[in-house]
Amino acid sequence: MRALRIGMELELKAIDFFKNCAETGDDPTAKEIFVSISDEERFHYDLLQVQYDSVTGSGFWLDSAEFQMDGKY
Repeated sequence: MRALRIGMELELKAIDFFKNCAETGDDPTAKEIFVSISDEERFHYDLLQVQYDSVTGSGFWLDSAEFQMDGKY
């Protein structure tokens, strides 16, 4: 569980970093890339959150047939 929490913290830092890059940058193409990377990092965070919930018995369980993480992709 500790490793998952550390991973989640790192993903949140990455999300903030790339969001900040998108907000402060001048180049529209770079901003678009940073937003895309931030979204990808959010997806990674969500995956770790689901793993954490599964391990701790809270939230969604990964073995649920109704659960899908690929709805966005």
